[in-house]
Amino acid sequence: MKKIIIIFKFIFLMLIVQSTMATDEPLEITAEKMEWDKVSEKAVAIGNAIAVKGDKTLMAERIIANLDKKDNKQISSLRAIGRVVFLREGEKITSREALYDIEKEMITLVGNVNFLKEDNVMRGEKLTINFSTGVSQLIGGGNSEKVKMRYNTERIEKE
Repeated sequence: MKKIIIIFKFIFLMLIVQSTMATDEPLEITAEKMEWDKVSEKAVAIGNAIAVKGDKTLMAERIIANLDKKDNKQISSLRAIGRVVFLREGEKITSREALYDIEKEMITLVGNVNFLKEDNVMRGEKLTINFSTGVSQLIGGGNSEKVKMRYNTERIEKE
């Protein structure tokens, strides 16, 4: 009986460690050129910039990494500018700009947003995704421009 309890505790501990590791995945940024602004404490990736954290990939002409105000060793957010592409779990989202708040586990994409998943398409002006809650919100543009969605359903053939 003690062996079963010890095995159960070990499995439980491993699950806790795995879930902690999932949120602390490393962030890797690559680009044609990198600049560091010591005064504003920002790193700027310029030219085909790509940031990867776990299953999330953010691509743009320029990505600005903002350091945490409390701990200057941690990146708190990424701002992507120009031809933005965000990839995650079979989804592809394009826009003009994006702000990925790593601490809050949220991304906001702005400007001609196109959200593609399989054959389904949604279009709007601003998309916010909360990775913690799984809630997404797509908003249309000004001048009463509405959000547009094309959703393909599978047709069931009758035999």
